[in-house]
Amino acid sequence: MANCVDSLYNAFQKQGFWHLVLNTSVGGLRGEPVAPAYSASKAYQMNYAEALKKKAFKNFPSLTITEIRPGLVDTAMAKGNGLFWVMPTSIVVKQILRAINKKMQICVVTKRWRIVHFIMRYLPWGLYKRI
Repeated sequence: MANCVDSLYNAFQKQGFWHLVLNTSVGGLRGEPVAPAYSASKAYQMNYAEALKKKAFKNFPSLTITEIRPGLVDTAMAKGNGLFWVMPTSIVVKQILRAINKKMQICVVTKRWRIVHFIMRYLPWGLYKRI
């Protein structure tokens, strides 16, 4: 992921402008016991995206970086019993396109996952470990 994004960043910098869109996940906000490696990899991607946005702000202000943070999307990966708020791809795609067109920095899709994102981000560890 880092090598690919670095290559794109450098290519865009040579062009003088562009819009880089990175897909991370709400699942990167906190460690999840169901998929610890997934949580860790998405946390890495979120921090990498943030560092890249800061780098672009200082060195390459004509580059827009949009980070997409979906919850569970109705794909082959999101199958199983008891999954929470699986979103139809048609709605997710519309919201992602809107975020790209508005040049948003971070877009959590869908609206209901914004609630989860907020709770996961600010919930104290003492409460989080119990859910």
